[in-house]
Amino acid sequence: MLLRRRRTNTLFQENNNDDTEAPSVLDLADMGPTPEQVLAETERRTAVAQAISHLRESLRIVVLLREWEGLTSAETARRLGLTVSAVKARTFHARSRLRQNLERRYKAACSGFLIGTQNKE
Repeated sequence: MLLRRRRTNTLFQENNNDDTEAPSVLDLADMGPTPEQVLAETERRTAVAQAISHLRESLRIVVLLREWEGLTSAETARRLGLTVSAVKARTFHARSRLRQNLERRYKAACSGFLIGTQNKE
């Protein structure tokens, strides 16, 4: 059914009185993501989930509540029994560590890609 919904070509008959014209095929743009975009998004989500799993528990819980469940700082503070400023500080430190982890991962992936392309020349 998914493939049927993604069909982009549909045959339409023109309503002209001229019978000599053949039916035209209209290419309807598929507004959904391309397979490459779907793969990139899947890889990005996997990388972020792995980076979150490497955080210490106190930071990981705050990230999951704030970012994935969409709770506010006040709601997260109430749920964890912390102050709002403590939640904000943990969110800041968690994001910083996630950024470092993901930058290292992508730099290593990019350097490996560049090394592989240099050998082919």
